[in-house]
Amino acid sequence: MSSAIHRNIFLVIMIVLSNNCWAQYNVDSLKSIYDEQYPVLSIGGDEMYFTMANHPENVGGTRDKGDIWKSQLIDNRWMKPVKASKTINNKNWNAVLGFYNDGKSMLLHHHYADGKQGLSRSNRSGAGWSKPMSLKIPYFKNKSDIQSGSISNDGSIIVLSLESYSSKGVEDIYVLLMNRDGSWSDLKNIGNTINTRYQEISPYLAEDKKTLFFASNGHPDGYGSFDIYKSVRQDDSWNNWSTPVNLGSEINTEGKESSYVYLSDQEIAMYVSTQDSDGYGDIKFTKRKEEIDTVVQFLEAPVEVIIDTVDNDMTKVETLAVAKTTSPTFKGMIKDIKNSELIEAVISLSSIQGNLLKSVVAKLGLFDFEVEVGEYHLKVEAEGYISKLVTVVVDSIATNYEIQLAPIVVGETVNLKSVLFTQGTDELLVSSNEELDIVVNMMKNNPKMEILLGGHTDNRGSSKLNLALSEKRVKAVKKYLQSHGISGKRIDGKGYGGSSPIASNKNESTRKLNRRVEFTVTKN
Repeated sequence: MSSAIHRNIFLVIMIVLSNNCWAQYNVDSLKSIYDEQYPVLSIGGDEMYFTMANHPENVGGTRDKGDIWKSQLIDNRWMKPVKASKTINNKNWNAVLGFYNDGKSMLLHHHYADGKQGLSRSNRSGAGWSKPMSLKIPYFKNKSDIQSGSISNDGSIIVLSLESYSSKGVEDIYVLLMNRDGSWSDLKNIGNTINTRYQEISPYLAEDKKTLFFASNGHPDGYGSFDIYKSVRQDDSWNNWSTPVNLGSEINTEGKESSYVYLSDQEIAMYVSTQDSDGYGDIKFTKRKEEIDTVVQFLEAPVEVIIDTVDNDMTKVETLAVAKTTSPTFKGMIKDIKNSELIEAVISLSSIQGNLLKSVVAKLGLFDFEVEVGEYHLKVEAEGYISKLVTVVVDSIATNYEIQLAPIVVGETVNLKSVLFTQGTDELLVSSNEELDIVVNMMKNNPKMEILLGGHTDNRGSSKLNLALSEKRVKAVKKYLQSHGISGKRIDGKGYGGSSPIASNKNESTRKLNRRVEFTVTKN
């Protein structure tokens, strides 16, 4: 939000009293002309921490995008806010993500001196809050200015909204899990049941560690700009969720709702709404009953994978041999197809249904991972290289494999083998989206790249009709790419009918290879 915009957060807090009536806390002292953000209640509920932007008392003065302030609740009255200890504030944006360890530890969103974002922890003692210490999170990266989330009461799980590796759209929801040695896992995208190509923000994991509340502007049944949704984790994979349910008009309005927290011991919901607030956020509490299960501990299992592919098809089926251990293991490397040098790449593993299971970075081009036996989709992306989508079948024998990526150079042609159509028509099958999205991301990451789409059929039937059908299919693919943000000026297209076969047309097993859409790089 621009520093030129000031807002007041008017806090209306309602709690259930012993006589079952409602009382409104006095919050007049929290009103100000400054930008107040991301309020968080302490575990005891008697302190509120929030971020205030552009206040002259901030470390960076009126240009400071946010310092942490706090207010105490005394006799149902919030006291005048004071700036929190300078140990947890610096000249960059600062905010509290949550409390754990019985309130003795605070987790903070942290912007460092070099502008990078991350998370840090501060511990409370008689002297106050300690200087934040960075959490070491493998491959942590946030490409967005926005970061929100929460931490479980026991401090073992963090859910975050940010834009990182393999985001479906802008901000996606990720999970971080604490390992047995106290270290943190890398970011795990929780999949496209929750995440859309738009924004998912302010995730909150309930005390059962299964029920997730979040705000989104990407699900189809919203009342306003952002609505709050509820979904329940179905197993220990963190990518299998129930279909998100809109919390309805009791919570959601034509405005923006976010930052939902459910206080089960009081049966109260806390959330932020712009409804009736002149476009700015009000924090509201309302009496509400949510169905939250008793705490269930899931065992977490790694699901990372590597496979081999050596041609320029974006999809290729491989049967991998992996060793019998706790989970099958395969090792491998990613190489430049031209010079065989190892290259850094992002590897994203999904179920056949398209649910993202894991996204990791091969910083040195080398892998050694475990994965359950089964069939998967694997996406491989590296800066300056043609991305690949591969279908892999994992059984139970171990071996080494190699992925070769081709640099993005003029003349390079890629066969989009997973881009399929309803027979005899130009209607794209839904299963085509995953591979087309890879093309979209690649072109967004390489803004000078231009391509020529080519549509092909087999040689059966009328050559004139085949040519027309191939042209329609090219237009359908171009339309999809444009609808996902790629300028039409960067996409040319041509239908070839059955004039350019890549296999024999004598039998169906090879004839189907000729029915394809491909693209050729024309500018990089």
